[in-house]
Amino acid sequence: MDAISALTAVESAPVETTDGAQALGQDTFLKLLVAQLKYQDPMSPADSSEFLAQTAQFTQVEKLEEIADAMSALTRNDQLSTIGNLVGQVVQYENSLGQLLESTIVSGRVREGSIVLTATDGTEIGLSEVVGVASPADEPDVA
Repeated sequence: MDAISALTAVESAPVETTDGAQALGQDTFLKLLVAQLKYQDPMSPADSSEFLAQTAQFTQVEKLEEIADAMSALTRNDQLSTIGNLVGQVVQYENSLGQLLESTIVSGRVREGSIVLTATDGTEIGLSEVVGVASPADEPDVA
């Protein structure tokens, strides 16, 4: 088996998928690298600087995946913090008819990457619909 057919066999191997999109995973990258080393011409070995460049690329991809995971976790935490800050607050929002309404937020959740707030009457309000926030009016003291 020559190097070209070995690499083709490795490239046609099943690919790791994330959220339905095909992407080369770390395992596939390592298989390609091993196949390249295994089937290289002994009379003309791969340049060591090429090998170091490939290793550096692998490290970069690994670190980028770690950064993407960390950013995803930070985004989720930020969304949950936003919900926590809005619960109990009175929000002004625009409904689908363009009317400006006001409701007190009792809960919220993250749905498909977007924040959805729930008002006291059960109305679901997307964060993008909110145009203002106010603290609830204090109850007057009864003496």
